[in-house]
Amino acid sequence: MWIMHDPLNVLLLNPEPLTRMALAEMIGSRGVIQVSCHTGSLSSCVRQTEKIGPDVVLAREQHPLTDVLKLATSLGARGFKRLICISDETGAAYLQHLITLGVLGLLTGECSTAELKLAIESVGLGRAYASPEVVRALMQRPQRKPGSPLEKSAVA
Repeated sequence: MWIMHDPLNVLLLNPEPLTRMALAEMIGSRGVIQVSCHTGSLSSCVRQTEKIGPDVVLAREQHPLTDVLKLATSLGARGFKRLICISDETGAAYLQHLITLGVLGLLTGECSTAELKLAIESVGLGRAYASPEVVRALMQRPQRKPGSPLEKSAVA
């Protein structure tokens, strides 16, 4: 259960104004979460993150102008690690790369408002969150490499 006196401040990145405003309204109506800033460009998102220090940055990756890989790299270089990506990309290699870059929350575009709230709260506390679809995609990726210790013990 989430117990906090001050609301979590979210910076929202989405290049499409109508979608950005709808997400901001939806997130802002969740009680313990408020959108302190929303922007449509990567450079503005980085500047605003440095300026206002949000608890969480939420990026909706659905547009060529939203490059979450660049955003994660840029924010990570500045020490900011509480980034959530909403993406329709479910390729395991891509998702794993986002995790490697420091993305702490991974959601699909089909997530519910309750799941979005849970992800923001989890990431706001510094905990990772992934939607079930993301977890399934990552679990289907072969994790063992040829010559791993598990193979050697099976042969012996």
